[in-house]
Amino acid sequence: MSDDEKAMELEALEAIYPSELEKIDDDNIQITLTASVDSSNTEDEELSSVILKVKFTGDYPSEAPILAIEPVSEVTKEQTDKLMVELKSKVEELLGMQMIYSLCQTVQEWLDQSWQDSIEKKKKRVRTGGIKKNRTFRKYRKRS
Repeated sequence: MSDDEKAMELEALEAIYPSELEKIDDDNIQITLTASVDSSNTEDEELSSVILKVKFTGDYPSEAPILAIEPVSEVTKEQTDKLMVELKSKVEELLGMQMIYSLCQTVQEWLDQSWQDSIEKKKKRVRTGGIKKNRTFRKYRKRS
């Protein structure tokens, strides 16, 4: 990739992620991505968030960039490992094209789905816990 093409891709990324993108040096950037969900559903919940670290290789985009994921909040190491598998697959599809924005979109979609899944699990636990407590109370009440 020519320096002009790389500069254009970085400029586009900076416009899309003005506060999330940090340029470390000419070959390294990191983008903080957070689940984007309806704020009325968050109720003091901390949103899932990761940092996507990208190191451009000399032959990018013909050669894959070096990627790393750093969990920030509400994301486990196991989850980031699964996400990396998805990203590597996406990189293979996109070799030869500018791909960082597409990779960010993949991470964003994964974060959104992961956060929604965790909220559903929490709601299910609350509902199930409520039913169990109610049954226990009724048994106790019958004994009294």
